[in-house]
Amino acid sequence: MLMTIISMLHNLSMSVGCALLAATDRSLLIYFVGGNVVIYLVFKVARNDFMYWMRVEGAAGVIGSFLMVS
Repeated sequence: MLMTIISMLHNLSMSVGCALLAATDRSLLIYFVGGNVVIYLVFKVARNDFMYWMRVEGAAGVIGSFLMVS
């Protein structure tokens, strides 16, 4: 129950923060959201967890995994 409440409060604070950034400076909001996505993808690649469950080798696998993750 406590983990659910903590998760809810984290999502609420991120939403309010994004709304405040959008109200003041939209380019800063784009950098913030884009930075979160880039950091997420870098961690997935570093943990060797980026590739989609259906193993496809080569460039098609990377492109397919990127489309499935995002």
